[in-house]
Amino acid sequence: MPFITVKVPKKEMKLDIEKLGRDISDKTSLEMHRVNLMVEYHDKDTFFKGSGDDYPAVHLAAGAGNGQEFIQNLAKATANLVEEQLGLPENSVFAYCHPIEKGYLLVNGEFK
Repeated sequence: MPFITVKVPKKEMKLDIEKLGRDISDKTSLEMHRVNLMVEYHDKDTFFKGSGDDYPAVHLAAGAGNGQEFIQNLAKATANLVEEQLGLPENSVFAYCHPIEKGYLLVNGEFK
């Protein structure tokens, strides 16, 4: 069950989170009930990127059992959809992925 957090460096950059969730599901074939999505809005005193740009970052945590290809495709699709929704240049949003090994993901009271 992947968990995606989009960290947005400007509070005025508003994402339609429900549309983003639907679009992620459509673009990746990830069933809608498996999409877990959060958007965090920051301002200049809580978001610093050494590159100096003001583009969002995507954090993706997913069970390693999903496979590297699935996780990479999900990260790329999410970054592209965020760029599209916010009208940002292609390849401006970066993503970092954390594959979660078996036994380290608590779902419905059970470690998976």
